[in-house]
Amino acid sequence: HEVGHHVQNLTGTMDKVNALQQRSPEAQANQLSVRLELQADCYAGVWAHYAQRQGLLEVGDVEEALRAAQAVGDDQIQKRAQGY
Repeated sequence: HEVGHHVQNLTGTMDKVNALQQRSPEAQANQLSVRLELQADCYAGVWAHYAQRQGLLEVGDVEEALRAAQAVGDDQIQKRAQGY
């Protein structure tokens, strides 16, 4: 996931989103944050796919990553903050 943010930084996506967030109402700024996080997750998935094909991952790495993402993902944050 953090590699995904690094890609966003390299491509200028992070700067563009941050600039747009500063000019946007809070609800839209929050939606942009969610989209940025989802894109980072997508990039992480692409990396994991190719890392697995090259034999760089160990058995259980993908499952562990999915459990970690689920534990700290937006759904869990919303559930803790709002109760649903």
